[in-house]
Amino acid sequence: MLYSAIAGTGSYNPLYMILENKDLEKMVNTNDEWITKMTGIKTRCIAGPDETNATMGWEASKEAHKDANVKPEELEMIIVATNTNEYPIPACGGEIQDRLGAKCGFKDLQAGCSAFSYALADADCAIRAGLYKTVLVVGTDALSRITNWKERETCVLFGDGASAMVLKRSDEPGILNHYLGGRGNQRHALRSTSPDIERLTQRKEGKQFDIYVPGKKPIYTTGQGYLYMEGKKVFKFATDVMPEACINVLKPNDFMDKEFTLNDVNWIIPHNANLRIIESAIDVLARRTNIDREVLRKKFFYTIEQYGNVSTASYPNSFHEAIKRDLIKDGDLIILVGFGAGLTYGANLIRYRKLKLSA
Repeated sequence: MLYSAIAGTGSYNPLYMILENKDLEKMVNTNDEWITKMTGIKTRCIAGPDETNATMGWEASKEAHKDANVKPEELEMIIVATNTNEYPIPACGGEIQDRLGAKCGFKDLQAGCSAFSYALADADCAIRAGLYKTVLVVGTDALSRITNWKERETCVLFGDGASAMVLKRSDEPGILNHYLGGRGNQRHALRSTSPDIERLTQRKEGKQFDIYVPGKKPIYTTGQGYLYMEGKKVFKFATDVMPEACINVLKPNDFMDKEFTLNDVNWIIPHNANLRIIESAIDVLARRTNIDREVLRKKFFYTIEQYGNVSTASYPNSFHEAIKRDLIKDGDLIILVGFGAGLTYGANLIRYRKLKLSA
């Protein structure tokens, strides 16, 4: 039987500007205390004018390749999870492929912030089916480009960055299961607005920036539309579906004949959307499973305070950080879980192990 496993991970957090809560105090009617209490976020990374989804994805991919000891010519497919590609056509994956020097196929996948879970499932299924031996999965988003920096409820949340994983065929299962879902009837609760004609005109006139951070640098926005979110609806959705996904991804499938419980899980790595959402999801999950809340909470690892919501790159970035900090050990059982626009949600069950390659 064929399996896939994670051979290497990487991430890229742009250093063009670290946007702090005290900076946002000068831009909108807010303050550090309110932002911290409502979101758990202290700082977020902002991409520079010469950085794109593709360049950030490329940087993360280079680190993942080095970690996996994989050469670009070994890649057989690149799957890019992104919601903010600069152009609808062509795919962001094509530029990443070209920059890496790879010769394989590529595609983009758009499924909100949980698109990385979808992309990881795609890659795993393709390897299990025998189509490929080596697949690169990338999550990259520049949410600062589509953020309304005059709207305090949303502008405090978002940052930019990229994460990557190299999956390889393995003799032992590394990726165990996936649980993907969506509620299309609620899709309008989190979406982009129509293009901003004023900012598009500014762009046409050669003005590269339209948001200036006092005492720091300008933020470049596309003018193609802003993120719009009905906060209460998204909050209720997220705190319902994240526990659902965590519970269901542990159930048996054709490749996993054993049913796990949350007691078997070492780490749960959630989408870094909002700390209040994460804490509420923990409450719901504890009630549904009759596990002590504090015991469950200790299983959760996230990096929201430092990076904010980085969409498709958020929870794979936390996964990468946990590995770098030596928190994740060989043999650990891990759940990646996310939700996002669409409305979509998903979870991946991973057995982290030192890779044993098959022929």
